[in-house]
Amino acid sequence: MKPSRLIVSGMRSYPGTCTIDFTGKRRFAILGPTGAGKSTLLEAFTFGLYGASSWSSKAEEAYELISTGSPSMHVTFEFSVNGRPWRVRRTLYANRRKPQAVLESMAEGCADLRVDNMRAVTEAVTQLIGLDWKGFVSTVLLPQGKFDNLLTANKGDRADILRHVFGINEGNVCASTPAFDWSA
Repeated sequence: MKPSRLIVSGMRSYPGTCTIDFTGKRRFAILGPTGAGKSTLLEAFTFGLYGASSWSSKAEEAYELISTGSPSMHVTFEFSVNGRPWRVRRTLYANRRKPQAVLESMAEGCADLRVDNMRAVTEAVTQLIGLDWKGFVSTVLLPQGKFDNLLTANKGDRADILRHVFGINEGNVCASTPAFDWSA
């Protein structure tokens, strides 16, 4: 998976709209002083892909990400998998109105490839990139203070995480490897 663009609004440190364009970037870093919003951007990746926060896979916990006083939170994350462009959009409302989620292909002639609804989008993203929420936060995101999760996981959990990362399951040793190409 390669990020292309992230748009965040109404989320923690970003009550307004923040757009980050990763196009043409081989490498990137998120830098800034404490409280500048670095972790919020990581939360935006997690929320965009899984409709959850980095600390909990429960969707209701994500409401804590809404900026104080904001009526809603929006995340649009554009990325590509194996060269095919995708866009995921999610919205949470502070008043707990029904959340919205859409995953759609951005490839020419593929406008009909679209998934709606929070749960269905999460399932489609999981299948598309080859990692569920737990695998993502344990290997790609590594939330603050959780760096050792992979290292200290019990043997079974560590094996499950690595199977997800490398696209291997017991019945398919030669599966294609889902690639997280954050630097290409």
